[in-house]
Amino acid sequence: MVRLYADGDLSDCPCALAMDHLGKPEEHGTLPFAMGYDAFSALHSPLVPEVWGECYWKPTPALCYFSGFIGYVVLAVYIKRFLMVPSLRVDCIAIGLVVSGYAFTLAGFLLRLRYVQGVKNLELTWNVTTPNVAIMTAGLFLLFRNLHGNRGDSLLWRAIDYLSRMSFGMYLAHIIVLNAVHSHLAPMLGNAFLRIPTIALTTFVITYLGIKLLSFLPGSKYLIG
Repeated sequence: MVRLYADGDLSDCPCALAMDHLGKPEEHGTLPFAMGYDAFSALHSPLVPEVWGECYWKPTPALCYFSGFIGYVVLAVYIKRFLMVPSLRVDCIAIGLVVSGYAFTLAGFLLRLRYVQGVKNLELTWNVTTPNVAIMTAGLFLLFRNLHGNRGDSLLWRAIDYLSRMSFGMYLAHIIVLNAVHSHLAPMLGNAFLRIPTIALTTFVITYLGIKLLSFLPGSKYLIG
């Protein structure tokens, strides 16, 4: 998540309000932990096939939630530096990028759905480093630069700011909650148009409440960012 905002301060864009609360990796132990985990991942394979947080089918399997995203940070900084001037032409290009990226993702999904075995292989269609996802992300970043608001006087922007403080922890925890929620609700909801938003909303609320409770613990920044 990277903030792209028009007043010259990276901290003012709602697309990454949590960024300021993460700090430098070395300040809260993330870098040493990641290095240790990578070393462990190289050694554990003969004994344990995989561990939580590892996705062997992705380009960056160890700590896949943390790795493989640095290019998007560079993209955001570039847009912030050179493309913040309002431009209808850039906005049209951004919309085209989002639509084309989504179209390639959908086409790849429908094509691979016919013959791939397992969801893990199907997910390769929309990996975080695939061109279709990168194109769509670039378009969204360009559109986000048009967002403006007075955070101090707006209830909506204060709510966004507040939720963003929990967003990194929610991002890390949501898949655990999602698996549990899906296993309970999916069998009860046959209609996909009802099942998908219900599971998504339920997961969001439960994850938020869990991270909110964790935020009251001493040293919670080491858990939720």
